[in-house]
Amino acid sequence: MRPEDILVVFRTDFDYRKLADQIHARCPKLTRFIKPYGSPRNSDKDRYIFEEHAFTLGTVESVKGYDAPIVFLVGTDFMQNDKKGRASFYVAATRAKMRLYVSGRNAKGSLAEEALAVRDLLFSESAKSGA
Repeated sequence: MRPEDILVVFRTDFDYRKLADQIHARCPKLTRFIKPYGSPRNSDKDRYIFEEHAFTLGTVESVKGYDAPIVFLVGTDFMQNDKKGRASFYVAATRAKMRLYVSGRNAKGSLAEEALAVRDLLFSESAKSGA
């Protein structure tokens, strides 16, 4: 998988300010990160967010209109379980063209808990149909 095929989406930049550094520490070959969020002076906000050999990290707001083969939706436990939170979850989740990975603490009533329930339902239905 190429870095440009992966999109990491989170609720706000405040939640994951150090994520690029953490990813680079574990994967030293990843050196280019595109972060189209934050300050209006951020030049990444004014360009196409996918570039060859670059790994894209974005907020839900900053990735609207884009999609990627692989999407990691992180921090679903920070998304509110209300109309606005569900809309954010939907926007982020529908960026995935092939695979969607959802993370978050599986707290009672959280969107992470609901995502697990939907996954379990889908897999049980596909098992029944032989797909």
